[in-house]
Amino acid sequence: MRVCFPLIKTNSGTDFWTFNLARVLRIWGVETIVHCYPQRYQFFPYLLRRESRRIRADIIHTNSWNGFVFKGDAPLVVTEHHIVHDQVLDRYKSLAQKLFHKLVYRFERESFAVAEQITCVSEHTKRRLKEVFGVEAVRIYNGVDVERFFPKKVENLLMTEKGKTVLLFVGNMSRRKGTDLLVRIMERLGDRFVLLCVSARRRGIARIGANIHIIGNLPQDKMLDYYNYCDIFVFPSRSEGLSCALIEAMACAKPVVATDCSSIGEVVIQEKGGFLCEMDNIEEFAEKIRILAQDSLLRKRMGLFNRERVERHFSLTQMGENYYALYKSLIR
Repeated sequence: MRVCFPLIKTNSGTDFWTFNLARVLRIWGVETIVHCYPQRYQFFPYLLRRESRRIRADIIHTNSWNGFVFKGDAPLVVTEHHIVHDQVLDRYKSLAQKLFHKLVYRFERESFAVAEQITCVSEHTKRRLKEVFGVEAVRIYNGVDVERFFPKKVENLLMTEKGKTVLLFVGNMSRRKGTDLLVRIMERLGDRFVLLCVSARRRGIARIGANIHIIGNLPQDKMLDYYNYCDIFVFPSRSEGLSCALIEAMACAKPVVATDCSSIGEVVIQEKGGFLCEMDNIEEFAEKIRILAQDSLLRKRMGLFNRERVERHFSLTQMGENYYALYKSLIR
């Protein structure tokens, strides 16, 4: 079996997801190839039609934003990673984002119309697909490599002051990810806490507090140390398809304080793996972080619960196995 993944690279979690799926499918002897295209094509995917005619594969698997361009003789699988057409998000979008997302809506409708199979990454996304587009999808949870992301002891990674509670955020700096809330959360927490932000962009935080450090973008092999260096993973996102960064932190046995919205509750179990807070509630985020900071046994118990949960429900091998079975059903 040969599976082709046409990918318009946007430096997002979808890029890593695609490469990880292509890698894990080789366990079952699947030949995989990822064709990468510059980010500018996300605005003009039609320009890739000629390129798409050169693809030779048994299955073509794409993002929902551009799948229609790559429709050919082989079965087309289209994955919805995150539905951006949500009224809850409108107040956090710029005018440019609103206009672009109207274009995305049209692209997605075209992709869903020609796909042999639509998949999505969470039950929340499955429901929203039905509500927004009137289409059914197969839910296959995102998975992470539990052999790459695991608990280990890391000391003095950044030489932060002894006795401080280290928090970690991973993701693009955007209002959707809730990064505009981080400064206010850290102001409430004070100088006994330090927040590390791993992101390719820093524009999402207008001003940086003394207890916030922007690390910048890191390769995946460096992320293991940062997940394990932190005490608590903080994730104030306002909407997620299914966050791989969240699952990676849990795989490293870290407790989580996150927003109770979209798919996050499918991953984080309230008061067992962490705390889920009301959206935009700065005081609740600060309160739950303090509770965890003061109780090392609680952090450990929640972290171990999260590690076991990822191994059972959100491993990369499980994700690959599910997609492999799906591909086989399409080419019989």
